[in-house]
Amino acid sequence: MLFLAIFTGIATLLNYFWWANYPPSGGMQLVSIVGQVLLTILTVAAMVRFRGRRTRKNYEMVRVFTLPFGLMFLSLLGNLAVLVILVLLKLGVLQSL
Repeated sequence: MLFLAIFTGIATLLNYFWWANYPPSGGMQLVSIVGQVLLTILTVAAMVRFRGRRTRKNYEMVRVFTLPFGLMFLSLLGNLAVLVILVLLKLGVLQSL
C-alpha cells in the first residue's frame, strides 16, 4: 500500500508539472482533473487498507505517525492540494500556476 501512495504522489507531481509547463486544452483539462480525482481516491484507499502501525509514542509520550503512514499522509495532502488548485484553475478563480 505504501508503494501505491508513493506512485500516486509521483503521478500527481507529473500532472501538476504538465499543467504548469504545457497548459492543456479544455477537454484535456477535464481528463486531467478526473485523473487527479482518481489518484486521490487511490491514495485514500491505500491509507484505509494500510495494515501496519499508524502511530507510535515519542519520548514525550505524544502519538506521532510512523514513517510509512506519514509518507502516505504526505501523499494525500499533496494530492488534495493539487486537486484543489486544478479545480480552481478550471473554474477561473486562479489565472495561472
